[in-house]
Amino acid sequence: MFKAKYIASNKYYKLKQYQALIQIFSLLPFLIIINIFDTSNWLTIFLLIIYLGSDYLFMITLIKKSTALIAHKIIEIDDNSIQIKSHDVQVSEITQLKDIQEIKVKDKYSLPQETMKEFFKEVFSKPKENFLIININNQEKRYDFVIDSYYMISELNNIIENWKSQGFNIQTIG
Repeated sequence: MFKAKYIASNKYYKLKQYQALIQIFSLLPFLIIINIFDTSNWLTIFLLIIYLGSDYLFMITLIKKSTALIAHKIIEIDDNSIQIKSHDVQVSEITQLKDIQEIKVKDKYSLPQETMKEFFKEVFSKPKENFLIININNQEKRYDFVIDSYYMISELNNIIENWKSQGFNIQTIG
């Protein structure tokens, strides 16, 4: 069984991109002040403490906003169904695979910010998106989620292979 945090809103991707941008560029003003002005060691340490404290508070607010978009629901996928559950294990949505006409899956699932190349790609272009799209009654429904381990990637790939062997209409997208 595959389990991951369900992303309820596309705002999550913008917040993650903004977080990564802040991580890269937040240290620049501090470095400029330290290098341009002749400062004593104590002043440098004091400025560093002020900088780190303000950066920490700002990042905490961004992290709280982004986790609020994913923290309340979990997606569970198995060979027969896709379920969206709240943390108190109540099922808020269930889709049986026998009712689905088509399933679109990504060709490769991976962890977000897995490499430095992906980190910079997330900052300057498009954040990492893990999703699958189902077509039920000629309507598409997209399920976005955050994968947290290689084990879950393996589980999802095994489930997709089982779907193919059961004869479901699976299409791979980039």
